[in-house]
Amino acid sequence: MESANLYRIGELAKLARVSRRTVDFYTRLGLVSPEERTEGNYRLYGENALKRLLYIQELKKRKYTLEEIRGRLDAMDQRIPPSETVHRVERLQELMKQLESELSDLRPELRQCAGRLTDSFQRTAVQRTLAQGLSLAQALLLFICDSQWLNL
Repeated sequence: MESANLYRIGELAKLARVSRRTVDFYTRLGLVSPEERTEGNYRLYGENALKRLLYIQELKKRKYTLEEIRGRLDAMDQRIPPSETVHRVERLQELMKQLESELSDLRPELRQCAGRLTDSFQRTAVQRTLAQGLSLAQALLLFICDSQWLNL
């Protein structure tokens, strides 16, 4: 298979913003593969390897294990399209991260508001709402991030 762009390991590493050792490590694990070799036995990687490296880096940022990453890459290799459910869960995960961030940002303001309330019932209600909101966001993130239920 001919590719318009073939990269030596150093070039690929630079484009993917990883070290040469990382590319070599992922190659040994079978997560990326060279497309061909030169007469001097240099490995040449194509665009697919670059895309896979960038995808691996994104999954690592999301705290996926190498085993989970391998599962995702294997599914891609088999051309199994992610179901709509998986897309919905990923969107929910992003929304929950936003919610958690917004609730964390609001925490000082809500505490100030609760401190100004003279009615202890209202103050307690505001404090409970804040705590429950943050707990819910964290629980949902843990649930979504737990790939056991997704069999990944």
